[in-house]
Amino acid sequence: MTSFESERPGCRARILGLFGLGEKRQVTSEFNYRLTDSVLTKAEISFYHVLRQATPLNTVVMAKVRLADIFNVPRSAPSSQGQRNKISSKHVDFLLCDAHTLRPLVGIELDDSSHQRDDRMERDVLVEKIFRNAGLTLLRFPAKQGYVAQQVAEQLQRAVATATVPQVRR
Repeated sequence: MTSFESERPGCRARILGLFGLGEKRQVTSEFNYRLTDSVLTKAEISFYHVLRQATPLNTVVMAKVRLADIFNVPRSAPSSQGQRNKISSKHVDFLLCDAHTLRPLVGIELDDSSHQRDDRMERDVLVEKIFRNAGLTLLRFPAKQGYVAQQVAEQLQRAVATATVPQVRR
């Protein structure tokens, strides 16, 4: 008997399975991907809709952008691969970009209670240093029940007006 045959359910198991009863078998495959309900949490969705109302003209809001897509490390830099690895799996909650060129203008983080954890605080310090070093503004908004779009708009307009994005160096 092959291992495949030994894993096949018997007649009784098949009948029970039709009614949602019996032993649950875990399906294993290299493709166990399932579509997520949303790429954003409920709090992020709520804030996203406020951001869309509040964004200055000629800007667009992007969600969950990887830091490695915003920043690059020149190959000539010391430990360049290590620096790239540090940011490869990190993202910023939202990124405000120029609508025509999609050049990053302002990073936006929505801080929920998870940002009080030690590992998140350490991550936040790293992200802030990266933004500051690259000359890109990072705004932080506390997660809350509701937002006043006009107040968010004022902060975004100030940040965009003072955005001094250096030339991209590759």
